[in-house]
Amino acid sequence: LFPSHDIRRNLSTTMWYRTQNGSNYVFDTFNAQSGVGTSNNNNDLIPVTGDIAPMQAFWVRALAGGGLLTFNNSMRLHQDQTIATNRLKLPAQNGLLQQILRLQVSNGVTRDETILLFNPNVTNGYDDYDSPKMSNSNNLIPEIFTIINQERIVINGLNSVVGNSELPLGFTTGESNTFIIKATEIKNFDNDMEILLRDNELNIETNLAETSGYTFFSNPVIDSKRFSLLFKTATTPTSNLW
Repeated sequence: LFPSHDIRRNLSTTMWYRTQNGSNYVFDTFNAQSGVGTSNNNNDLIPVTGDIAPMQAFWVRALAGGGLLTFNNSMRLHQDQTIATNRLKLPAQNGLLQQILRLQVSNGVTRDETILLFNPNVTNGYDDYDSPKMSNSNNLIPEIFTIINQERIVINGLNSVVGNSELPLGFTTGESNTFIIKATEIKNFDNDMEILLRDNELNIETNLAETSGYTFFSNPVIDSKRFSLLFKTATTPTSNLW
């Protein structure tokens, strides 16, 4: 989607588009800087890429002053995506192995994702590796996210995993229901790193790498501070990552 700067000017590095999950339409997000995409659609949990299907509408965000995005025929791609070997994979990041934590919240029918990626080229503040969240605005779809500068983030790029640190995890729902939060991808982390989901309301910690997920009940809530992610090594006290 995002080619050289002579045809993409003053735009963010994020693309959003609507996809269908059952009878519900959801937003999927692709961050071109990191090559990471969500998998909220119903495509066997395969993350989206920067490829845009024919007739597919999509959103980009212009920076202050307005932006420019131009397409030409050289950007067209013809591959049968029903063939697994044709599906684009996460591109290499200059030889670096990005650490990726993909989290999913579900009510058993609908689901939503947030992604944390760690890369030494990234800052812990807002930069091109961060993608704001487009809310589904649907009470039947729970949502999770992190926050930078009071903005909800769906793909959050951070510089490195700091052992014994804590990151707030936002959660919203428009219905009373039972939900589950689980890690669907934990990639390139050190073996001694524990990734814990902490329920601050019930004071429960769950190791996401060792369980199938954390099940809980919630009434309708907006911007809940109920959950945190903890990255723990050895026995050093926990500090705030964010």
